Amino acid sequence: MTNYDNRNVRSLLKQLGVGDFNATMMVQDSFSAPATSDPKSPQIILMVKRIQEHLGVPVTGYLDDDTADALAQVVGPGWMSLPWIDNVSTLLARTSSATGAPPYSVQAVKRLRPTPPDPHLLNSLEGFLDFLPDVPGGIITYAVAGYFVYRHFSKKRRAA
Repeated sequence: MTNYDNRNVRSLLKQLGVGDFNATMMVQDSFSAPATSDPKSPQIILMVKRIQEHLGVPVTGYLDDDTADALAQVVGPGWMSLPWIDNVSTLLARTSSATGAPPYSVQAVKRLRPTPPDPHLLNSLEGFLDFLPDVPGGIITYAVAGYFVYRHFSKKRRAA
C-alpha cells in the first residue's frame, strides 16, 4: 500500500479542492484506476475538474488530450494504470512548490502526441447502437432482454 504521509484519502481530496460531502462520496472511486473508472460518474467528473484546475488546463470534467498530456508529464507515462489517489497525491506533491506553478509545459508534450488512426480502419459498427441509452451491463443487458422478448412472442400459445 502506498504511504500518503500519514494523510488519509479524504484529506487528500479536500486538499485537492473537493468539499466535505463530495470527498466522502469520492473515497470509493479513489482506489480505481482512470483506465477502469466510469467517465460519466459524477464523482469522477468532479475529481477530474479539480485535477484540471491544479494542472492549469481547460476545465471540462473529462480526460481530454490536454489533461492526459499534463498528467503524463506530472505523474509519468503509467498514470492511467495508477489509482486516482496516487495520481492526486503525486500531483499535490509536485504542485505544492513555493510559486504554485506546475513544473511542466503542456505545449512541450503536445509534440509527442501520436497521430490519430485512419478513420477507414475503425470499426464499421461504431455508432450503430448509439440510440440505446446507457444501462448497467451495457449491450449484454439488451441482448438478454431481446432474447426474452423473442422467446415470449415465438412460443406457440395453447388454446385454453
